[in-house]
Amino acid sequence: MLGALSDSGDLTQLGGRMVSYPLDPPLAKMVCTGLDLECGIESITIVAVLAVGGMQQVFFTPSDRAKEASEAHNHLLILDSDHLSLLNVFEEVKTAILCRARPRIVSPSLAAFHCCAPFNLSLPRRCK
Repeated sequence: MLGALSDSGDLTQLGGRMVSYPLDPPLAKMVCTGLDLECGIESITIVAVLAVGGMQQVFFTPSDRAKEASEAHNHLLILDSDHLSLLNVFEEVKTAILCRARPRIVSPSLAAFHCCAPFNLSLPRRCK
């Protein structure tokens, strides 16, 4: 199904690559496929956001600002793809951190995930 094993049960070349990642097999395949399609950074980002809880943990809705939160969430959603929506969330938070601004969405579960971003990314001179 994932292409990690041959019909005889041996690891395929893809399977050998997949086992090098400490991830569940479907996520490892997503990383490998993303690298093959030259969108590795995006696929790794999506896998990382999925690892912190995916959609359930990403969107935070303060009870006193539900309408504002809903509008911000809608701005980030891609109706055809939850995964691309997660990528949008990451990019929004990354931009906010790099620009020292407050992101439109704030999720406590993403705080640890993003705390090192400014040190691992090339800082832009100015933000959009």
